[in-house]
Amino acid sequence: MAGIAPKNKKTSVLVVEDEAIIALDITQRLIKLGYAPLGVVPDNGPAAIEAAGRLRPELALMDVTLAGSMDGIEAAGTIISRYDIPVVFLTAHADEKTLSRAKAAGCHGYVIKPIDERWLLTALEMALAQHDAEVRLKKSERLFRSIFDSAAAGIVMTDAGRRILRVNATFAAMLGYEPEELIGKTTSELTYPADAAVSLEMFNELIGGVVSQYRIEKRFLRRDGTFIWLDSSAKAVPGEDGKIGLVVRVMIDATKRKALEEELMRQATTDFLTGIANRREYIHLSERELSRAKRHDTPLAALSLDIDHFKRINDTYGHNTGDEVLRRLAQEVQANLREHDIFGRVGGEEFAVTLIECPIHEALEIAERLRLALAQTEISGAGRGGRFTVSIGVAGLRGGDSLDCLLARADDALYAAKRGGRNKVMLADDTVPCPTLGER
Repeated sequence: MAGIAPKNKKTSVLVVEDEAIIALDITQRLIKLGYAPLGVVPDNGPAAIEAAGRLRPELALMDVTLAGSMDGIEAAGTIISRYDIPVVFLTAHADEKTLSRAKAAGCHGYVIKPIDERWLLTALEMALAQHDAEVRLKKSERLFRSIFDSAAAGIVMTDAGRRILRVNATFAAMLGYEPEELIGKTTSELTYPADAAVSLEMFNELIGGVVSQYRIEKRFLRRDGTFIWLDSSAKAVPGEDGKIGLVVRVMIDATKRKALEEELMRQATTDFLTGIANRREYIHLSERELSRAKRHDTPLAALSLDIDHFKRINDTYGHNTGDEVLRRLAQEVQANLREHDIFGRVGGEEFAVTLIECPIHEALEIAERLRLALAQTEISGAGRGGRFTVSIGVAGLRGGDSLDCLLARADDALYAAKRGGRNKVMLADDTVPCPTLGER
């Protein structure tokens, strides 16, 4: 990507970070990448706002979590609105809530910790490019026309009915068209169906005067039927009568960034070996279903599965065979569960299943079916006829059960199956109180 900073000077960057070691590392990386980090490194929101107003950096690189009561997102909102300085966030979390708050504050991108230098460079250059486009939109129509056809970002002009009046070559190329082919089409025709409702709602608010501009990430349909993610900033341009007669959009390709976000989310929720939910995601999904079951008074059950003599398998045949056992177990269990049931790996050779709207007698039948299917599963790394077995504990939801309690009861039933000779299904005793951590 071409550098955005003027060629005769380096782009000044205000680093806002409350951990000194991380701040030093970021500063050194910025220098290496050709930026000019300022000597001041605020560690809290008010100090960041003061430094931005006094030093007027060309860009701010801000940690989401800061010392004090004001976090980085709140501070960034003030800096952006007051001084029009683009902000790129640093965060260790890519959760949807954090990203939504960051976008609402008007940030121009984010970088996930630990920092990848290539991603840092890309995020900074994209932020500068986006901000540059936004600044240009504030200038006169004469200046806009002079840069329209040569802009690196896609630019689209529509009327109040979303009908395209003019596009630049960059936007047309993004969608695989020539510019003249898009004239007269509506942006609705080019919007990916799943994104149409939200996009229309925001556009109507713009036309209705509720907002003067908005920003949205949405998918556009390409000529070949595929889609492309575009980060779109839209601004209404009133006519002489004061009514909105023109809407100008500036768009940057966000496909690679969205793919990275999705990959980060997948890594955060998926067990790398088996491809099923990891412990955190399993608990998250199960907590939601347990609350729903209590709210609607529907049955729910939990299975706790553990591979019998797994250490012996690893010691005898090696860890590659042990990994194969884990993968085959995941495949077989998924094949024998209903689509809406929740299945996750919660430990080394430990797995758990949440059976939604499932009475206890059906849960026992499912558990026994799983046990039999797994006992017949051959493992290539264990030689001819190599197989493994599992022990399974089953527990049904009681009125006062938390998820921890439900799983603890299923675990106790699993341990009873182990003590009973393994390769068994055991039902938790509903008359026994929920075991505490010390009792298990």
